[in-house]
Amino acid sequence: MTVLRRGGDRNVMVGECKIWGGSVAFGKAIDQLLGNLGAYDTQTVIPLFIREKDPEGMTQRAVDAVKEHPAYSSTGSTHTVNRKYAFVLDHGGRKVTLTLVPFALA
Repeated sequence: MTVLRRGGDRNVMVGECKIWGGSVAFGKAIDQLLGNLGAYDTQTVIPLFIREKDPEGMTQRAVDAVKEHPAYSSTGSTHTVNRKYAFVLDHGGRKVTLTLVPFALA
């Protein structure tokens, strides 16, 4: 599910709510999120809902998938609640921040 937060006539944040379905599916979620960005969007978020009994392990697999993405550039914050990652998009070298927010449901 796509989440859009607007401020006036601009997007403040674009997000994709996802349920953990494995590393490949999560990589596709990142592609989907980055593909939904407008020309001026720079802040993104993926609230990730984890149903498995090992949410820390699944979160680490999600972090690994983020770092394996071709557009991944660097890690900002590794705080356990809000993990921030920088991506550089092909068109014009635009920088985008992806915040990963995991939620353990198990």
